[in-house]
Amino acid sequence: HVYHHPTQLKKENSPPKYMEEEDWYETGDNKKAKKRKEMSAYMEQLNQDFLQNIEGLYVSKLNAINKELKEAHQDGLRDLELMRQKMIDDGQLFREYQKQVTDNQFRLEIYQAEEEYTAETQEIREKLFTVLEEKRRKLKEDKDNCDLAYGIDLVMDTQARLHKRNLRKRGPENTDSKANKKKHLNDILFIMTV
Repeated sequence: HVYHHPTQLKKENSPPKYMEEEDWYETGDNKKAKKRKEMSAYMEQLNQDFLQNIEGLYVSKLNAINKELKEAHQDGLRDLELMRQKMIDDGQLFREYQKQVTDNQFRLEIYQAEEEYTAETQEIREKLFTVLEEKRRKLKEDKDNCDLAYGIDLVMDTQARLHKRNLRKRGPENTDSKANKKKHLNDILFIMTV
């Protein structure tokens, strides 16, 4: 809808007129009133157009604002979702890290316990072998000493029996010689045990 000022239409259609001064004043007042009337009509028309279009303008502006708000809200939700997902991922990574650290620590403790067990077992085994070797050596010495003592006792018993037989056969001749022989046998026994 194009609006033309009413004075423009008049000028285009009518040829120029020359007025007298008096008419000119009168037409000047009429022109002003006419112009004022045209301007009022023009303003009224603009006001009517605005009132007819105000609902559409309001709805379009409201829709534009809602669209902007919705986009901002969606952007905010996306950012929050990204932050939430990052926190979840970070939490899972941290849990995996803690699990690996705990597993490694557990394996290390098992390894250390096995090493301690092996070392203690080896130490106990060595001590047992040392004790057994010492007992074996002592038993061998005792056996050797026992064999020696048994052998000397056997020899002494045999010699004592022989000596008694000889004395019986001889009679009470030389009892001093018997004491000397016994002393001599005791000296031999003492030397062997040492």
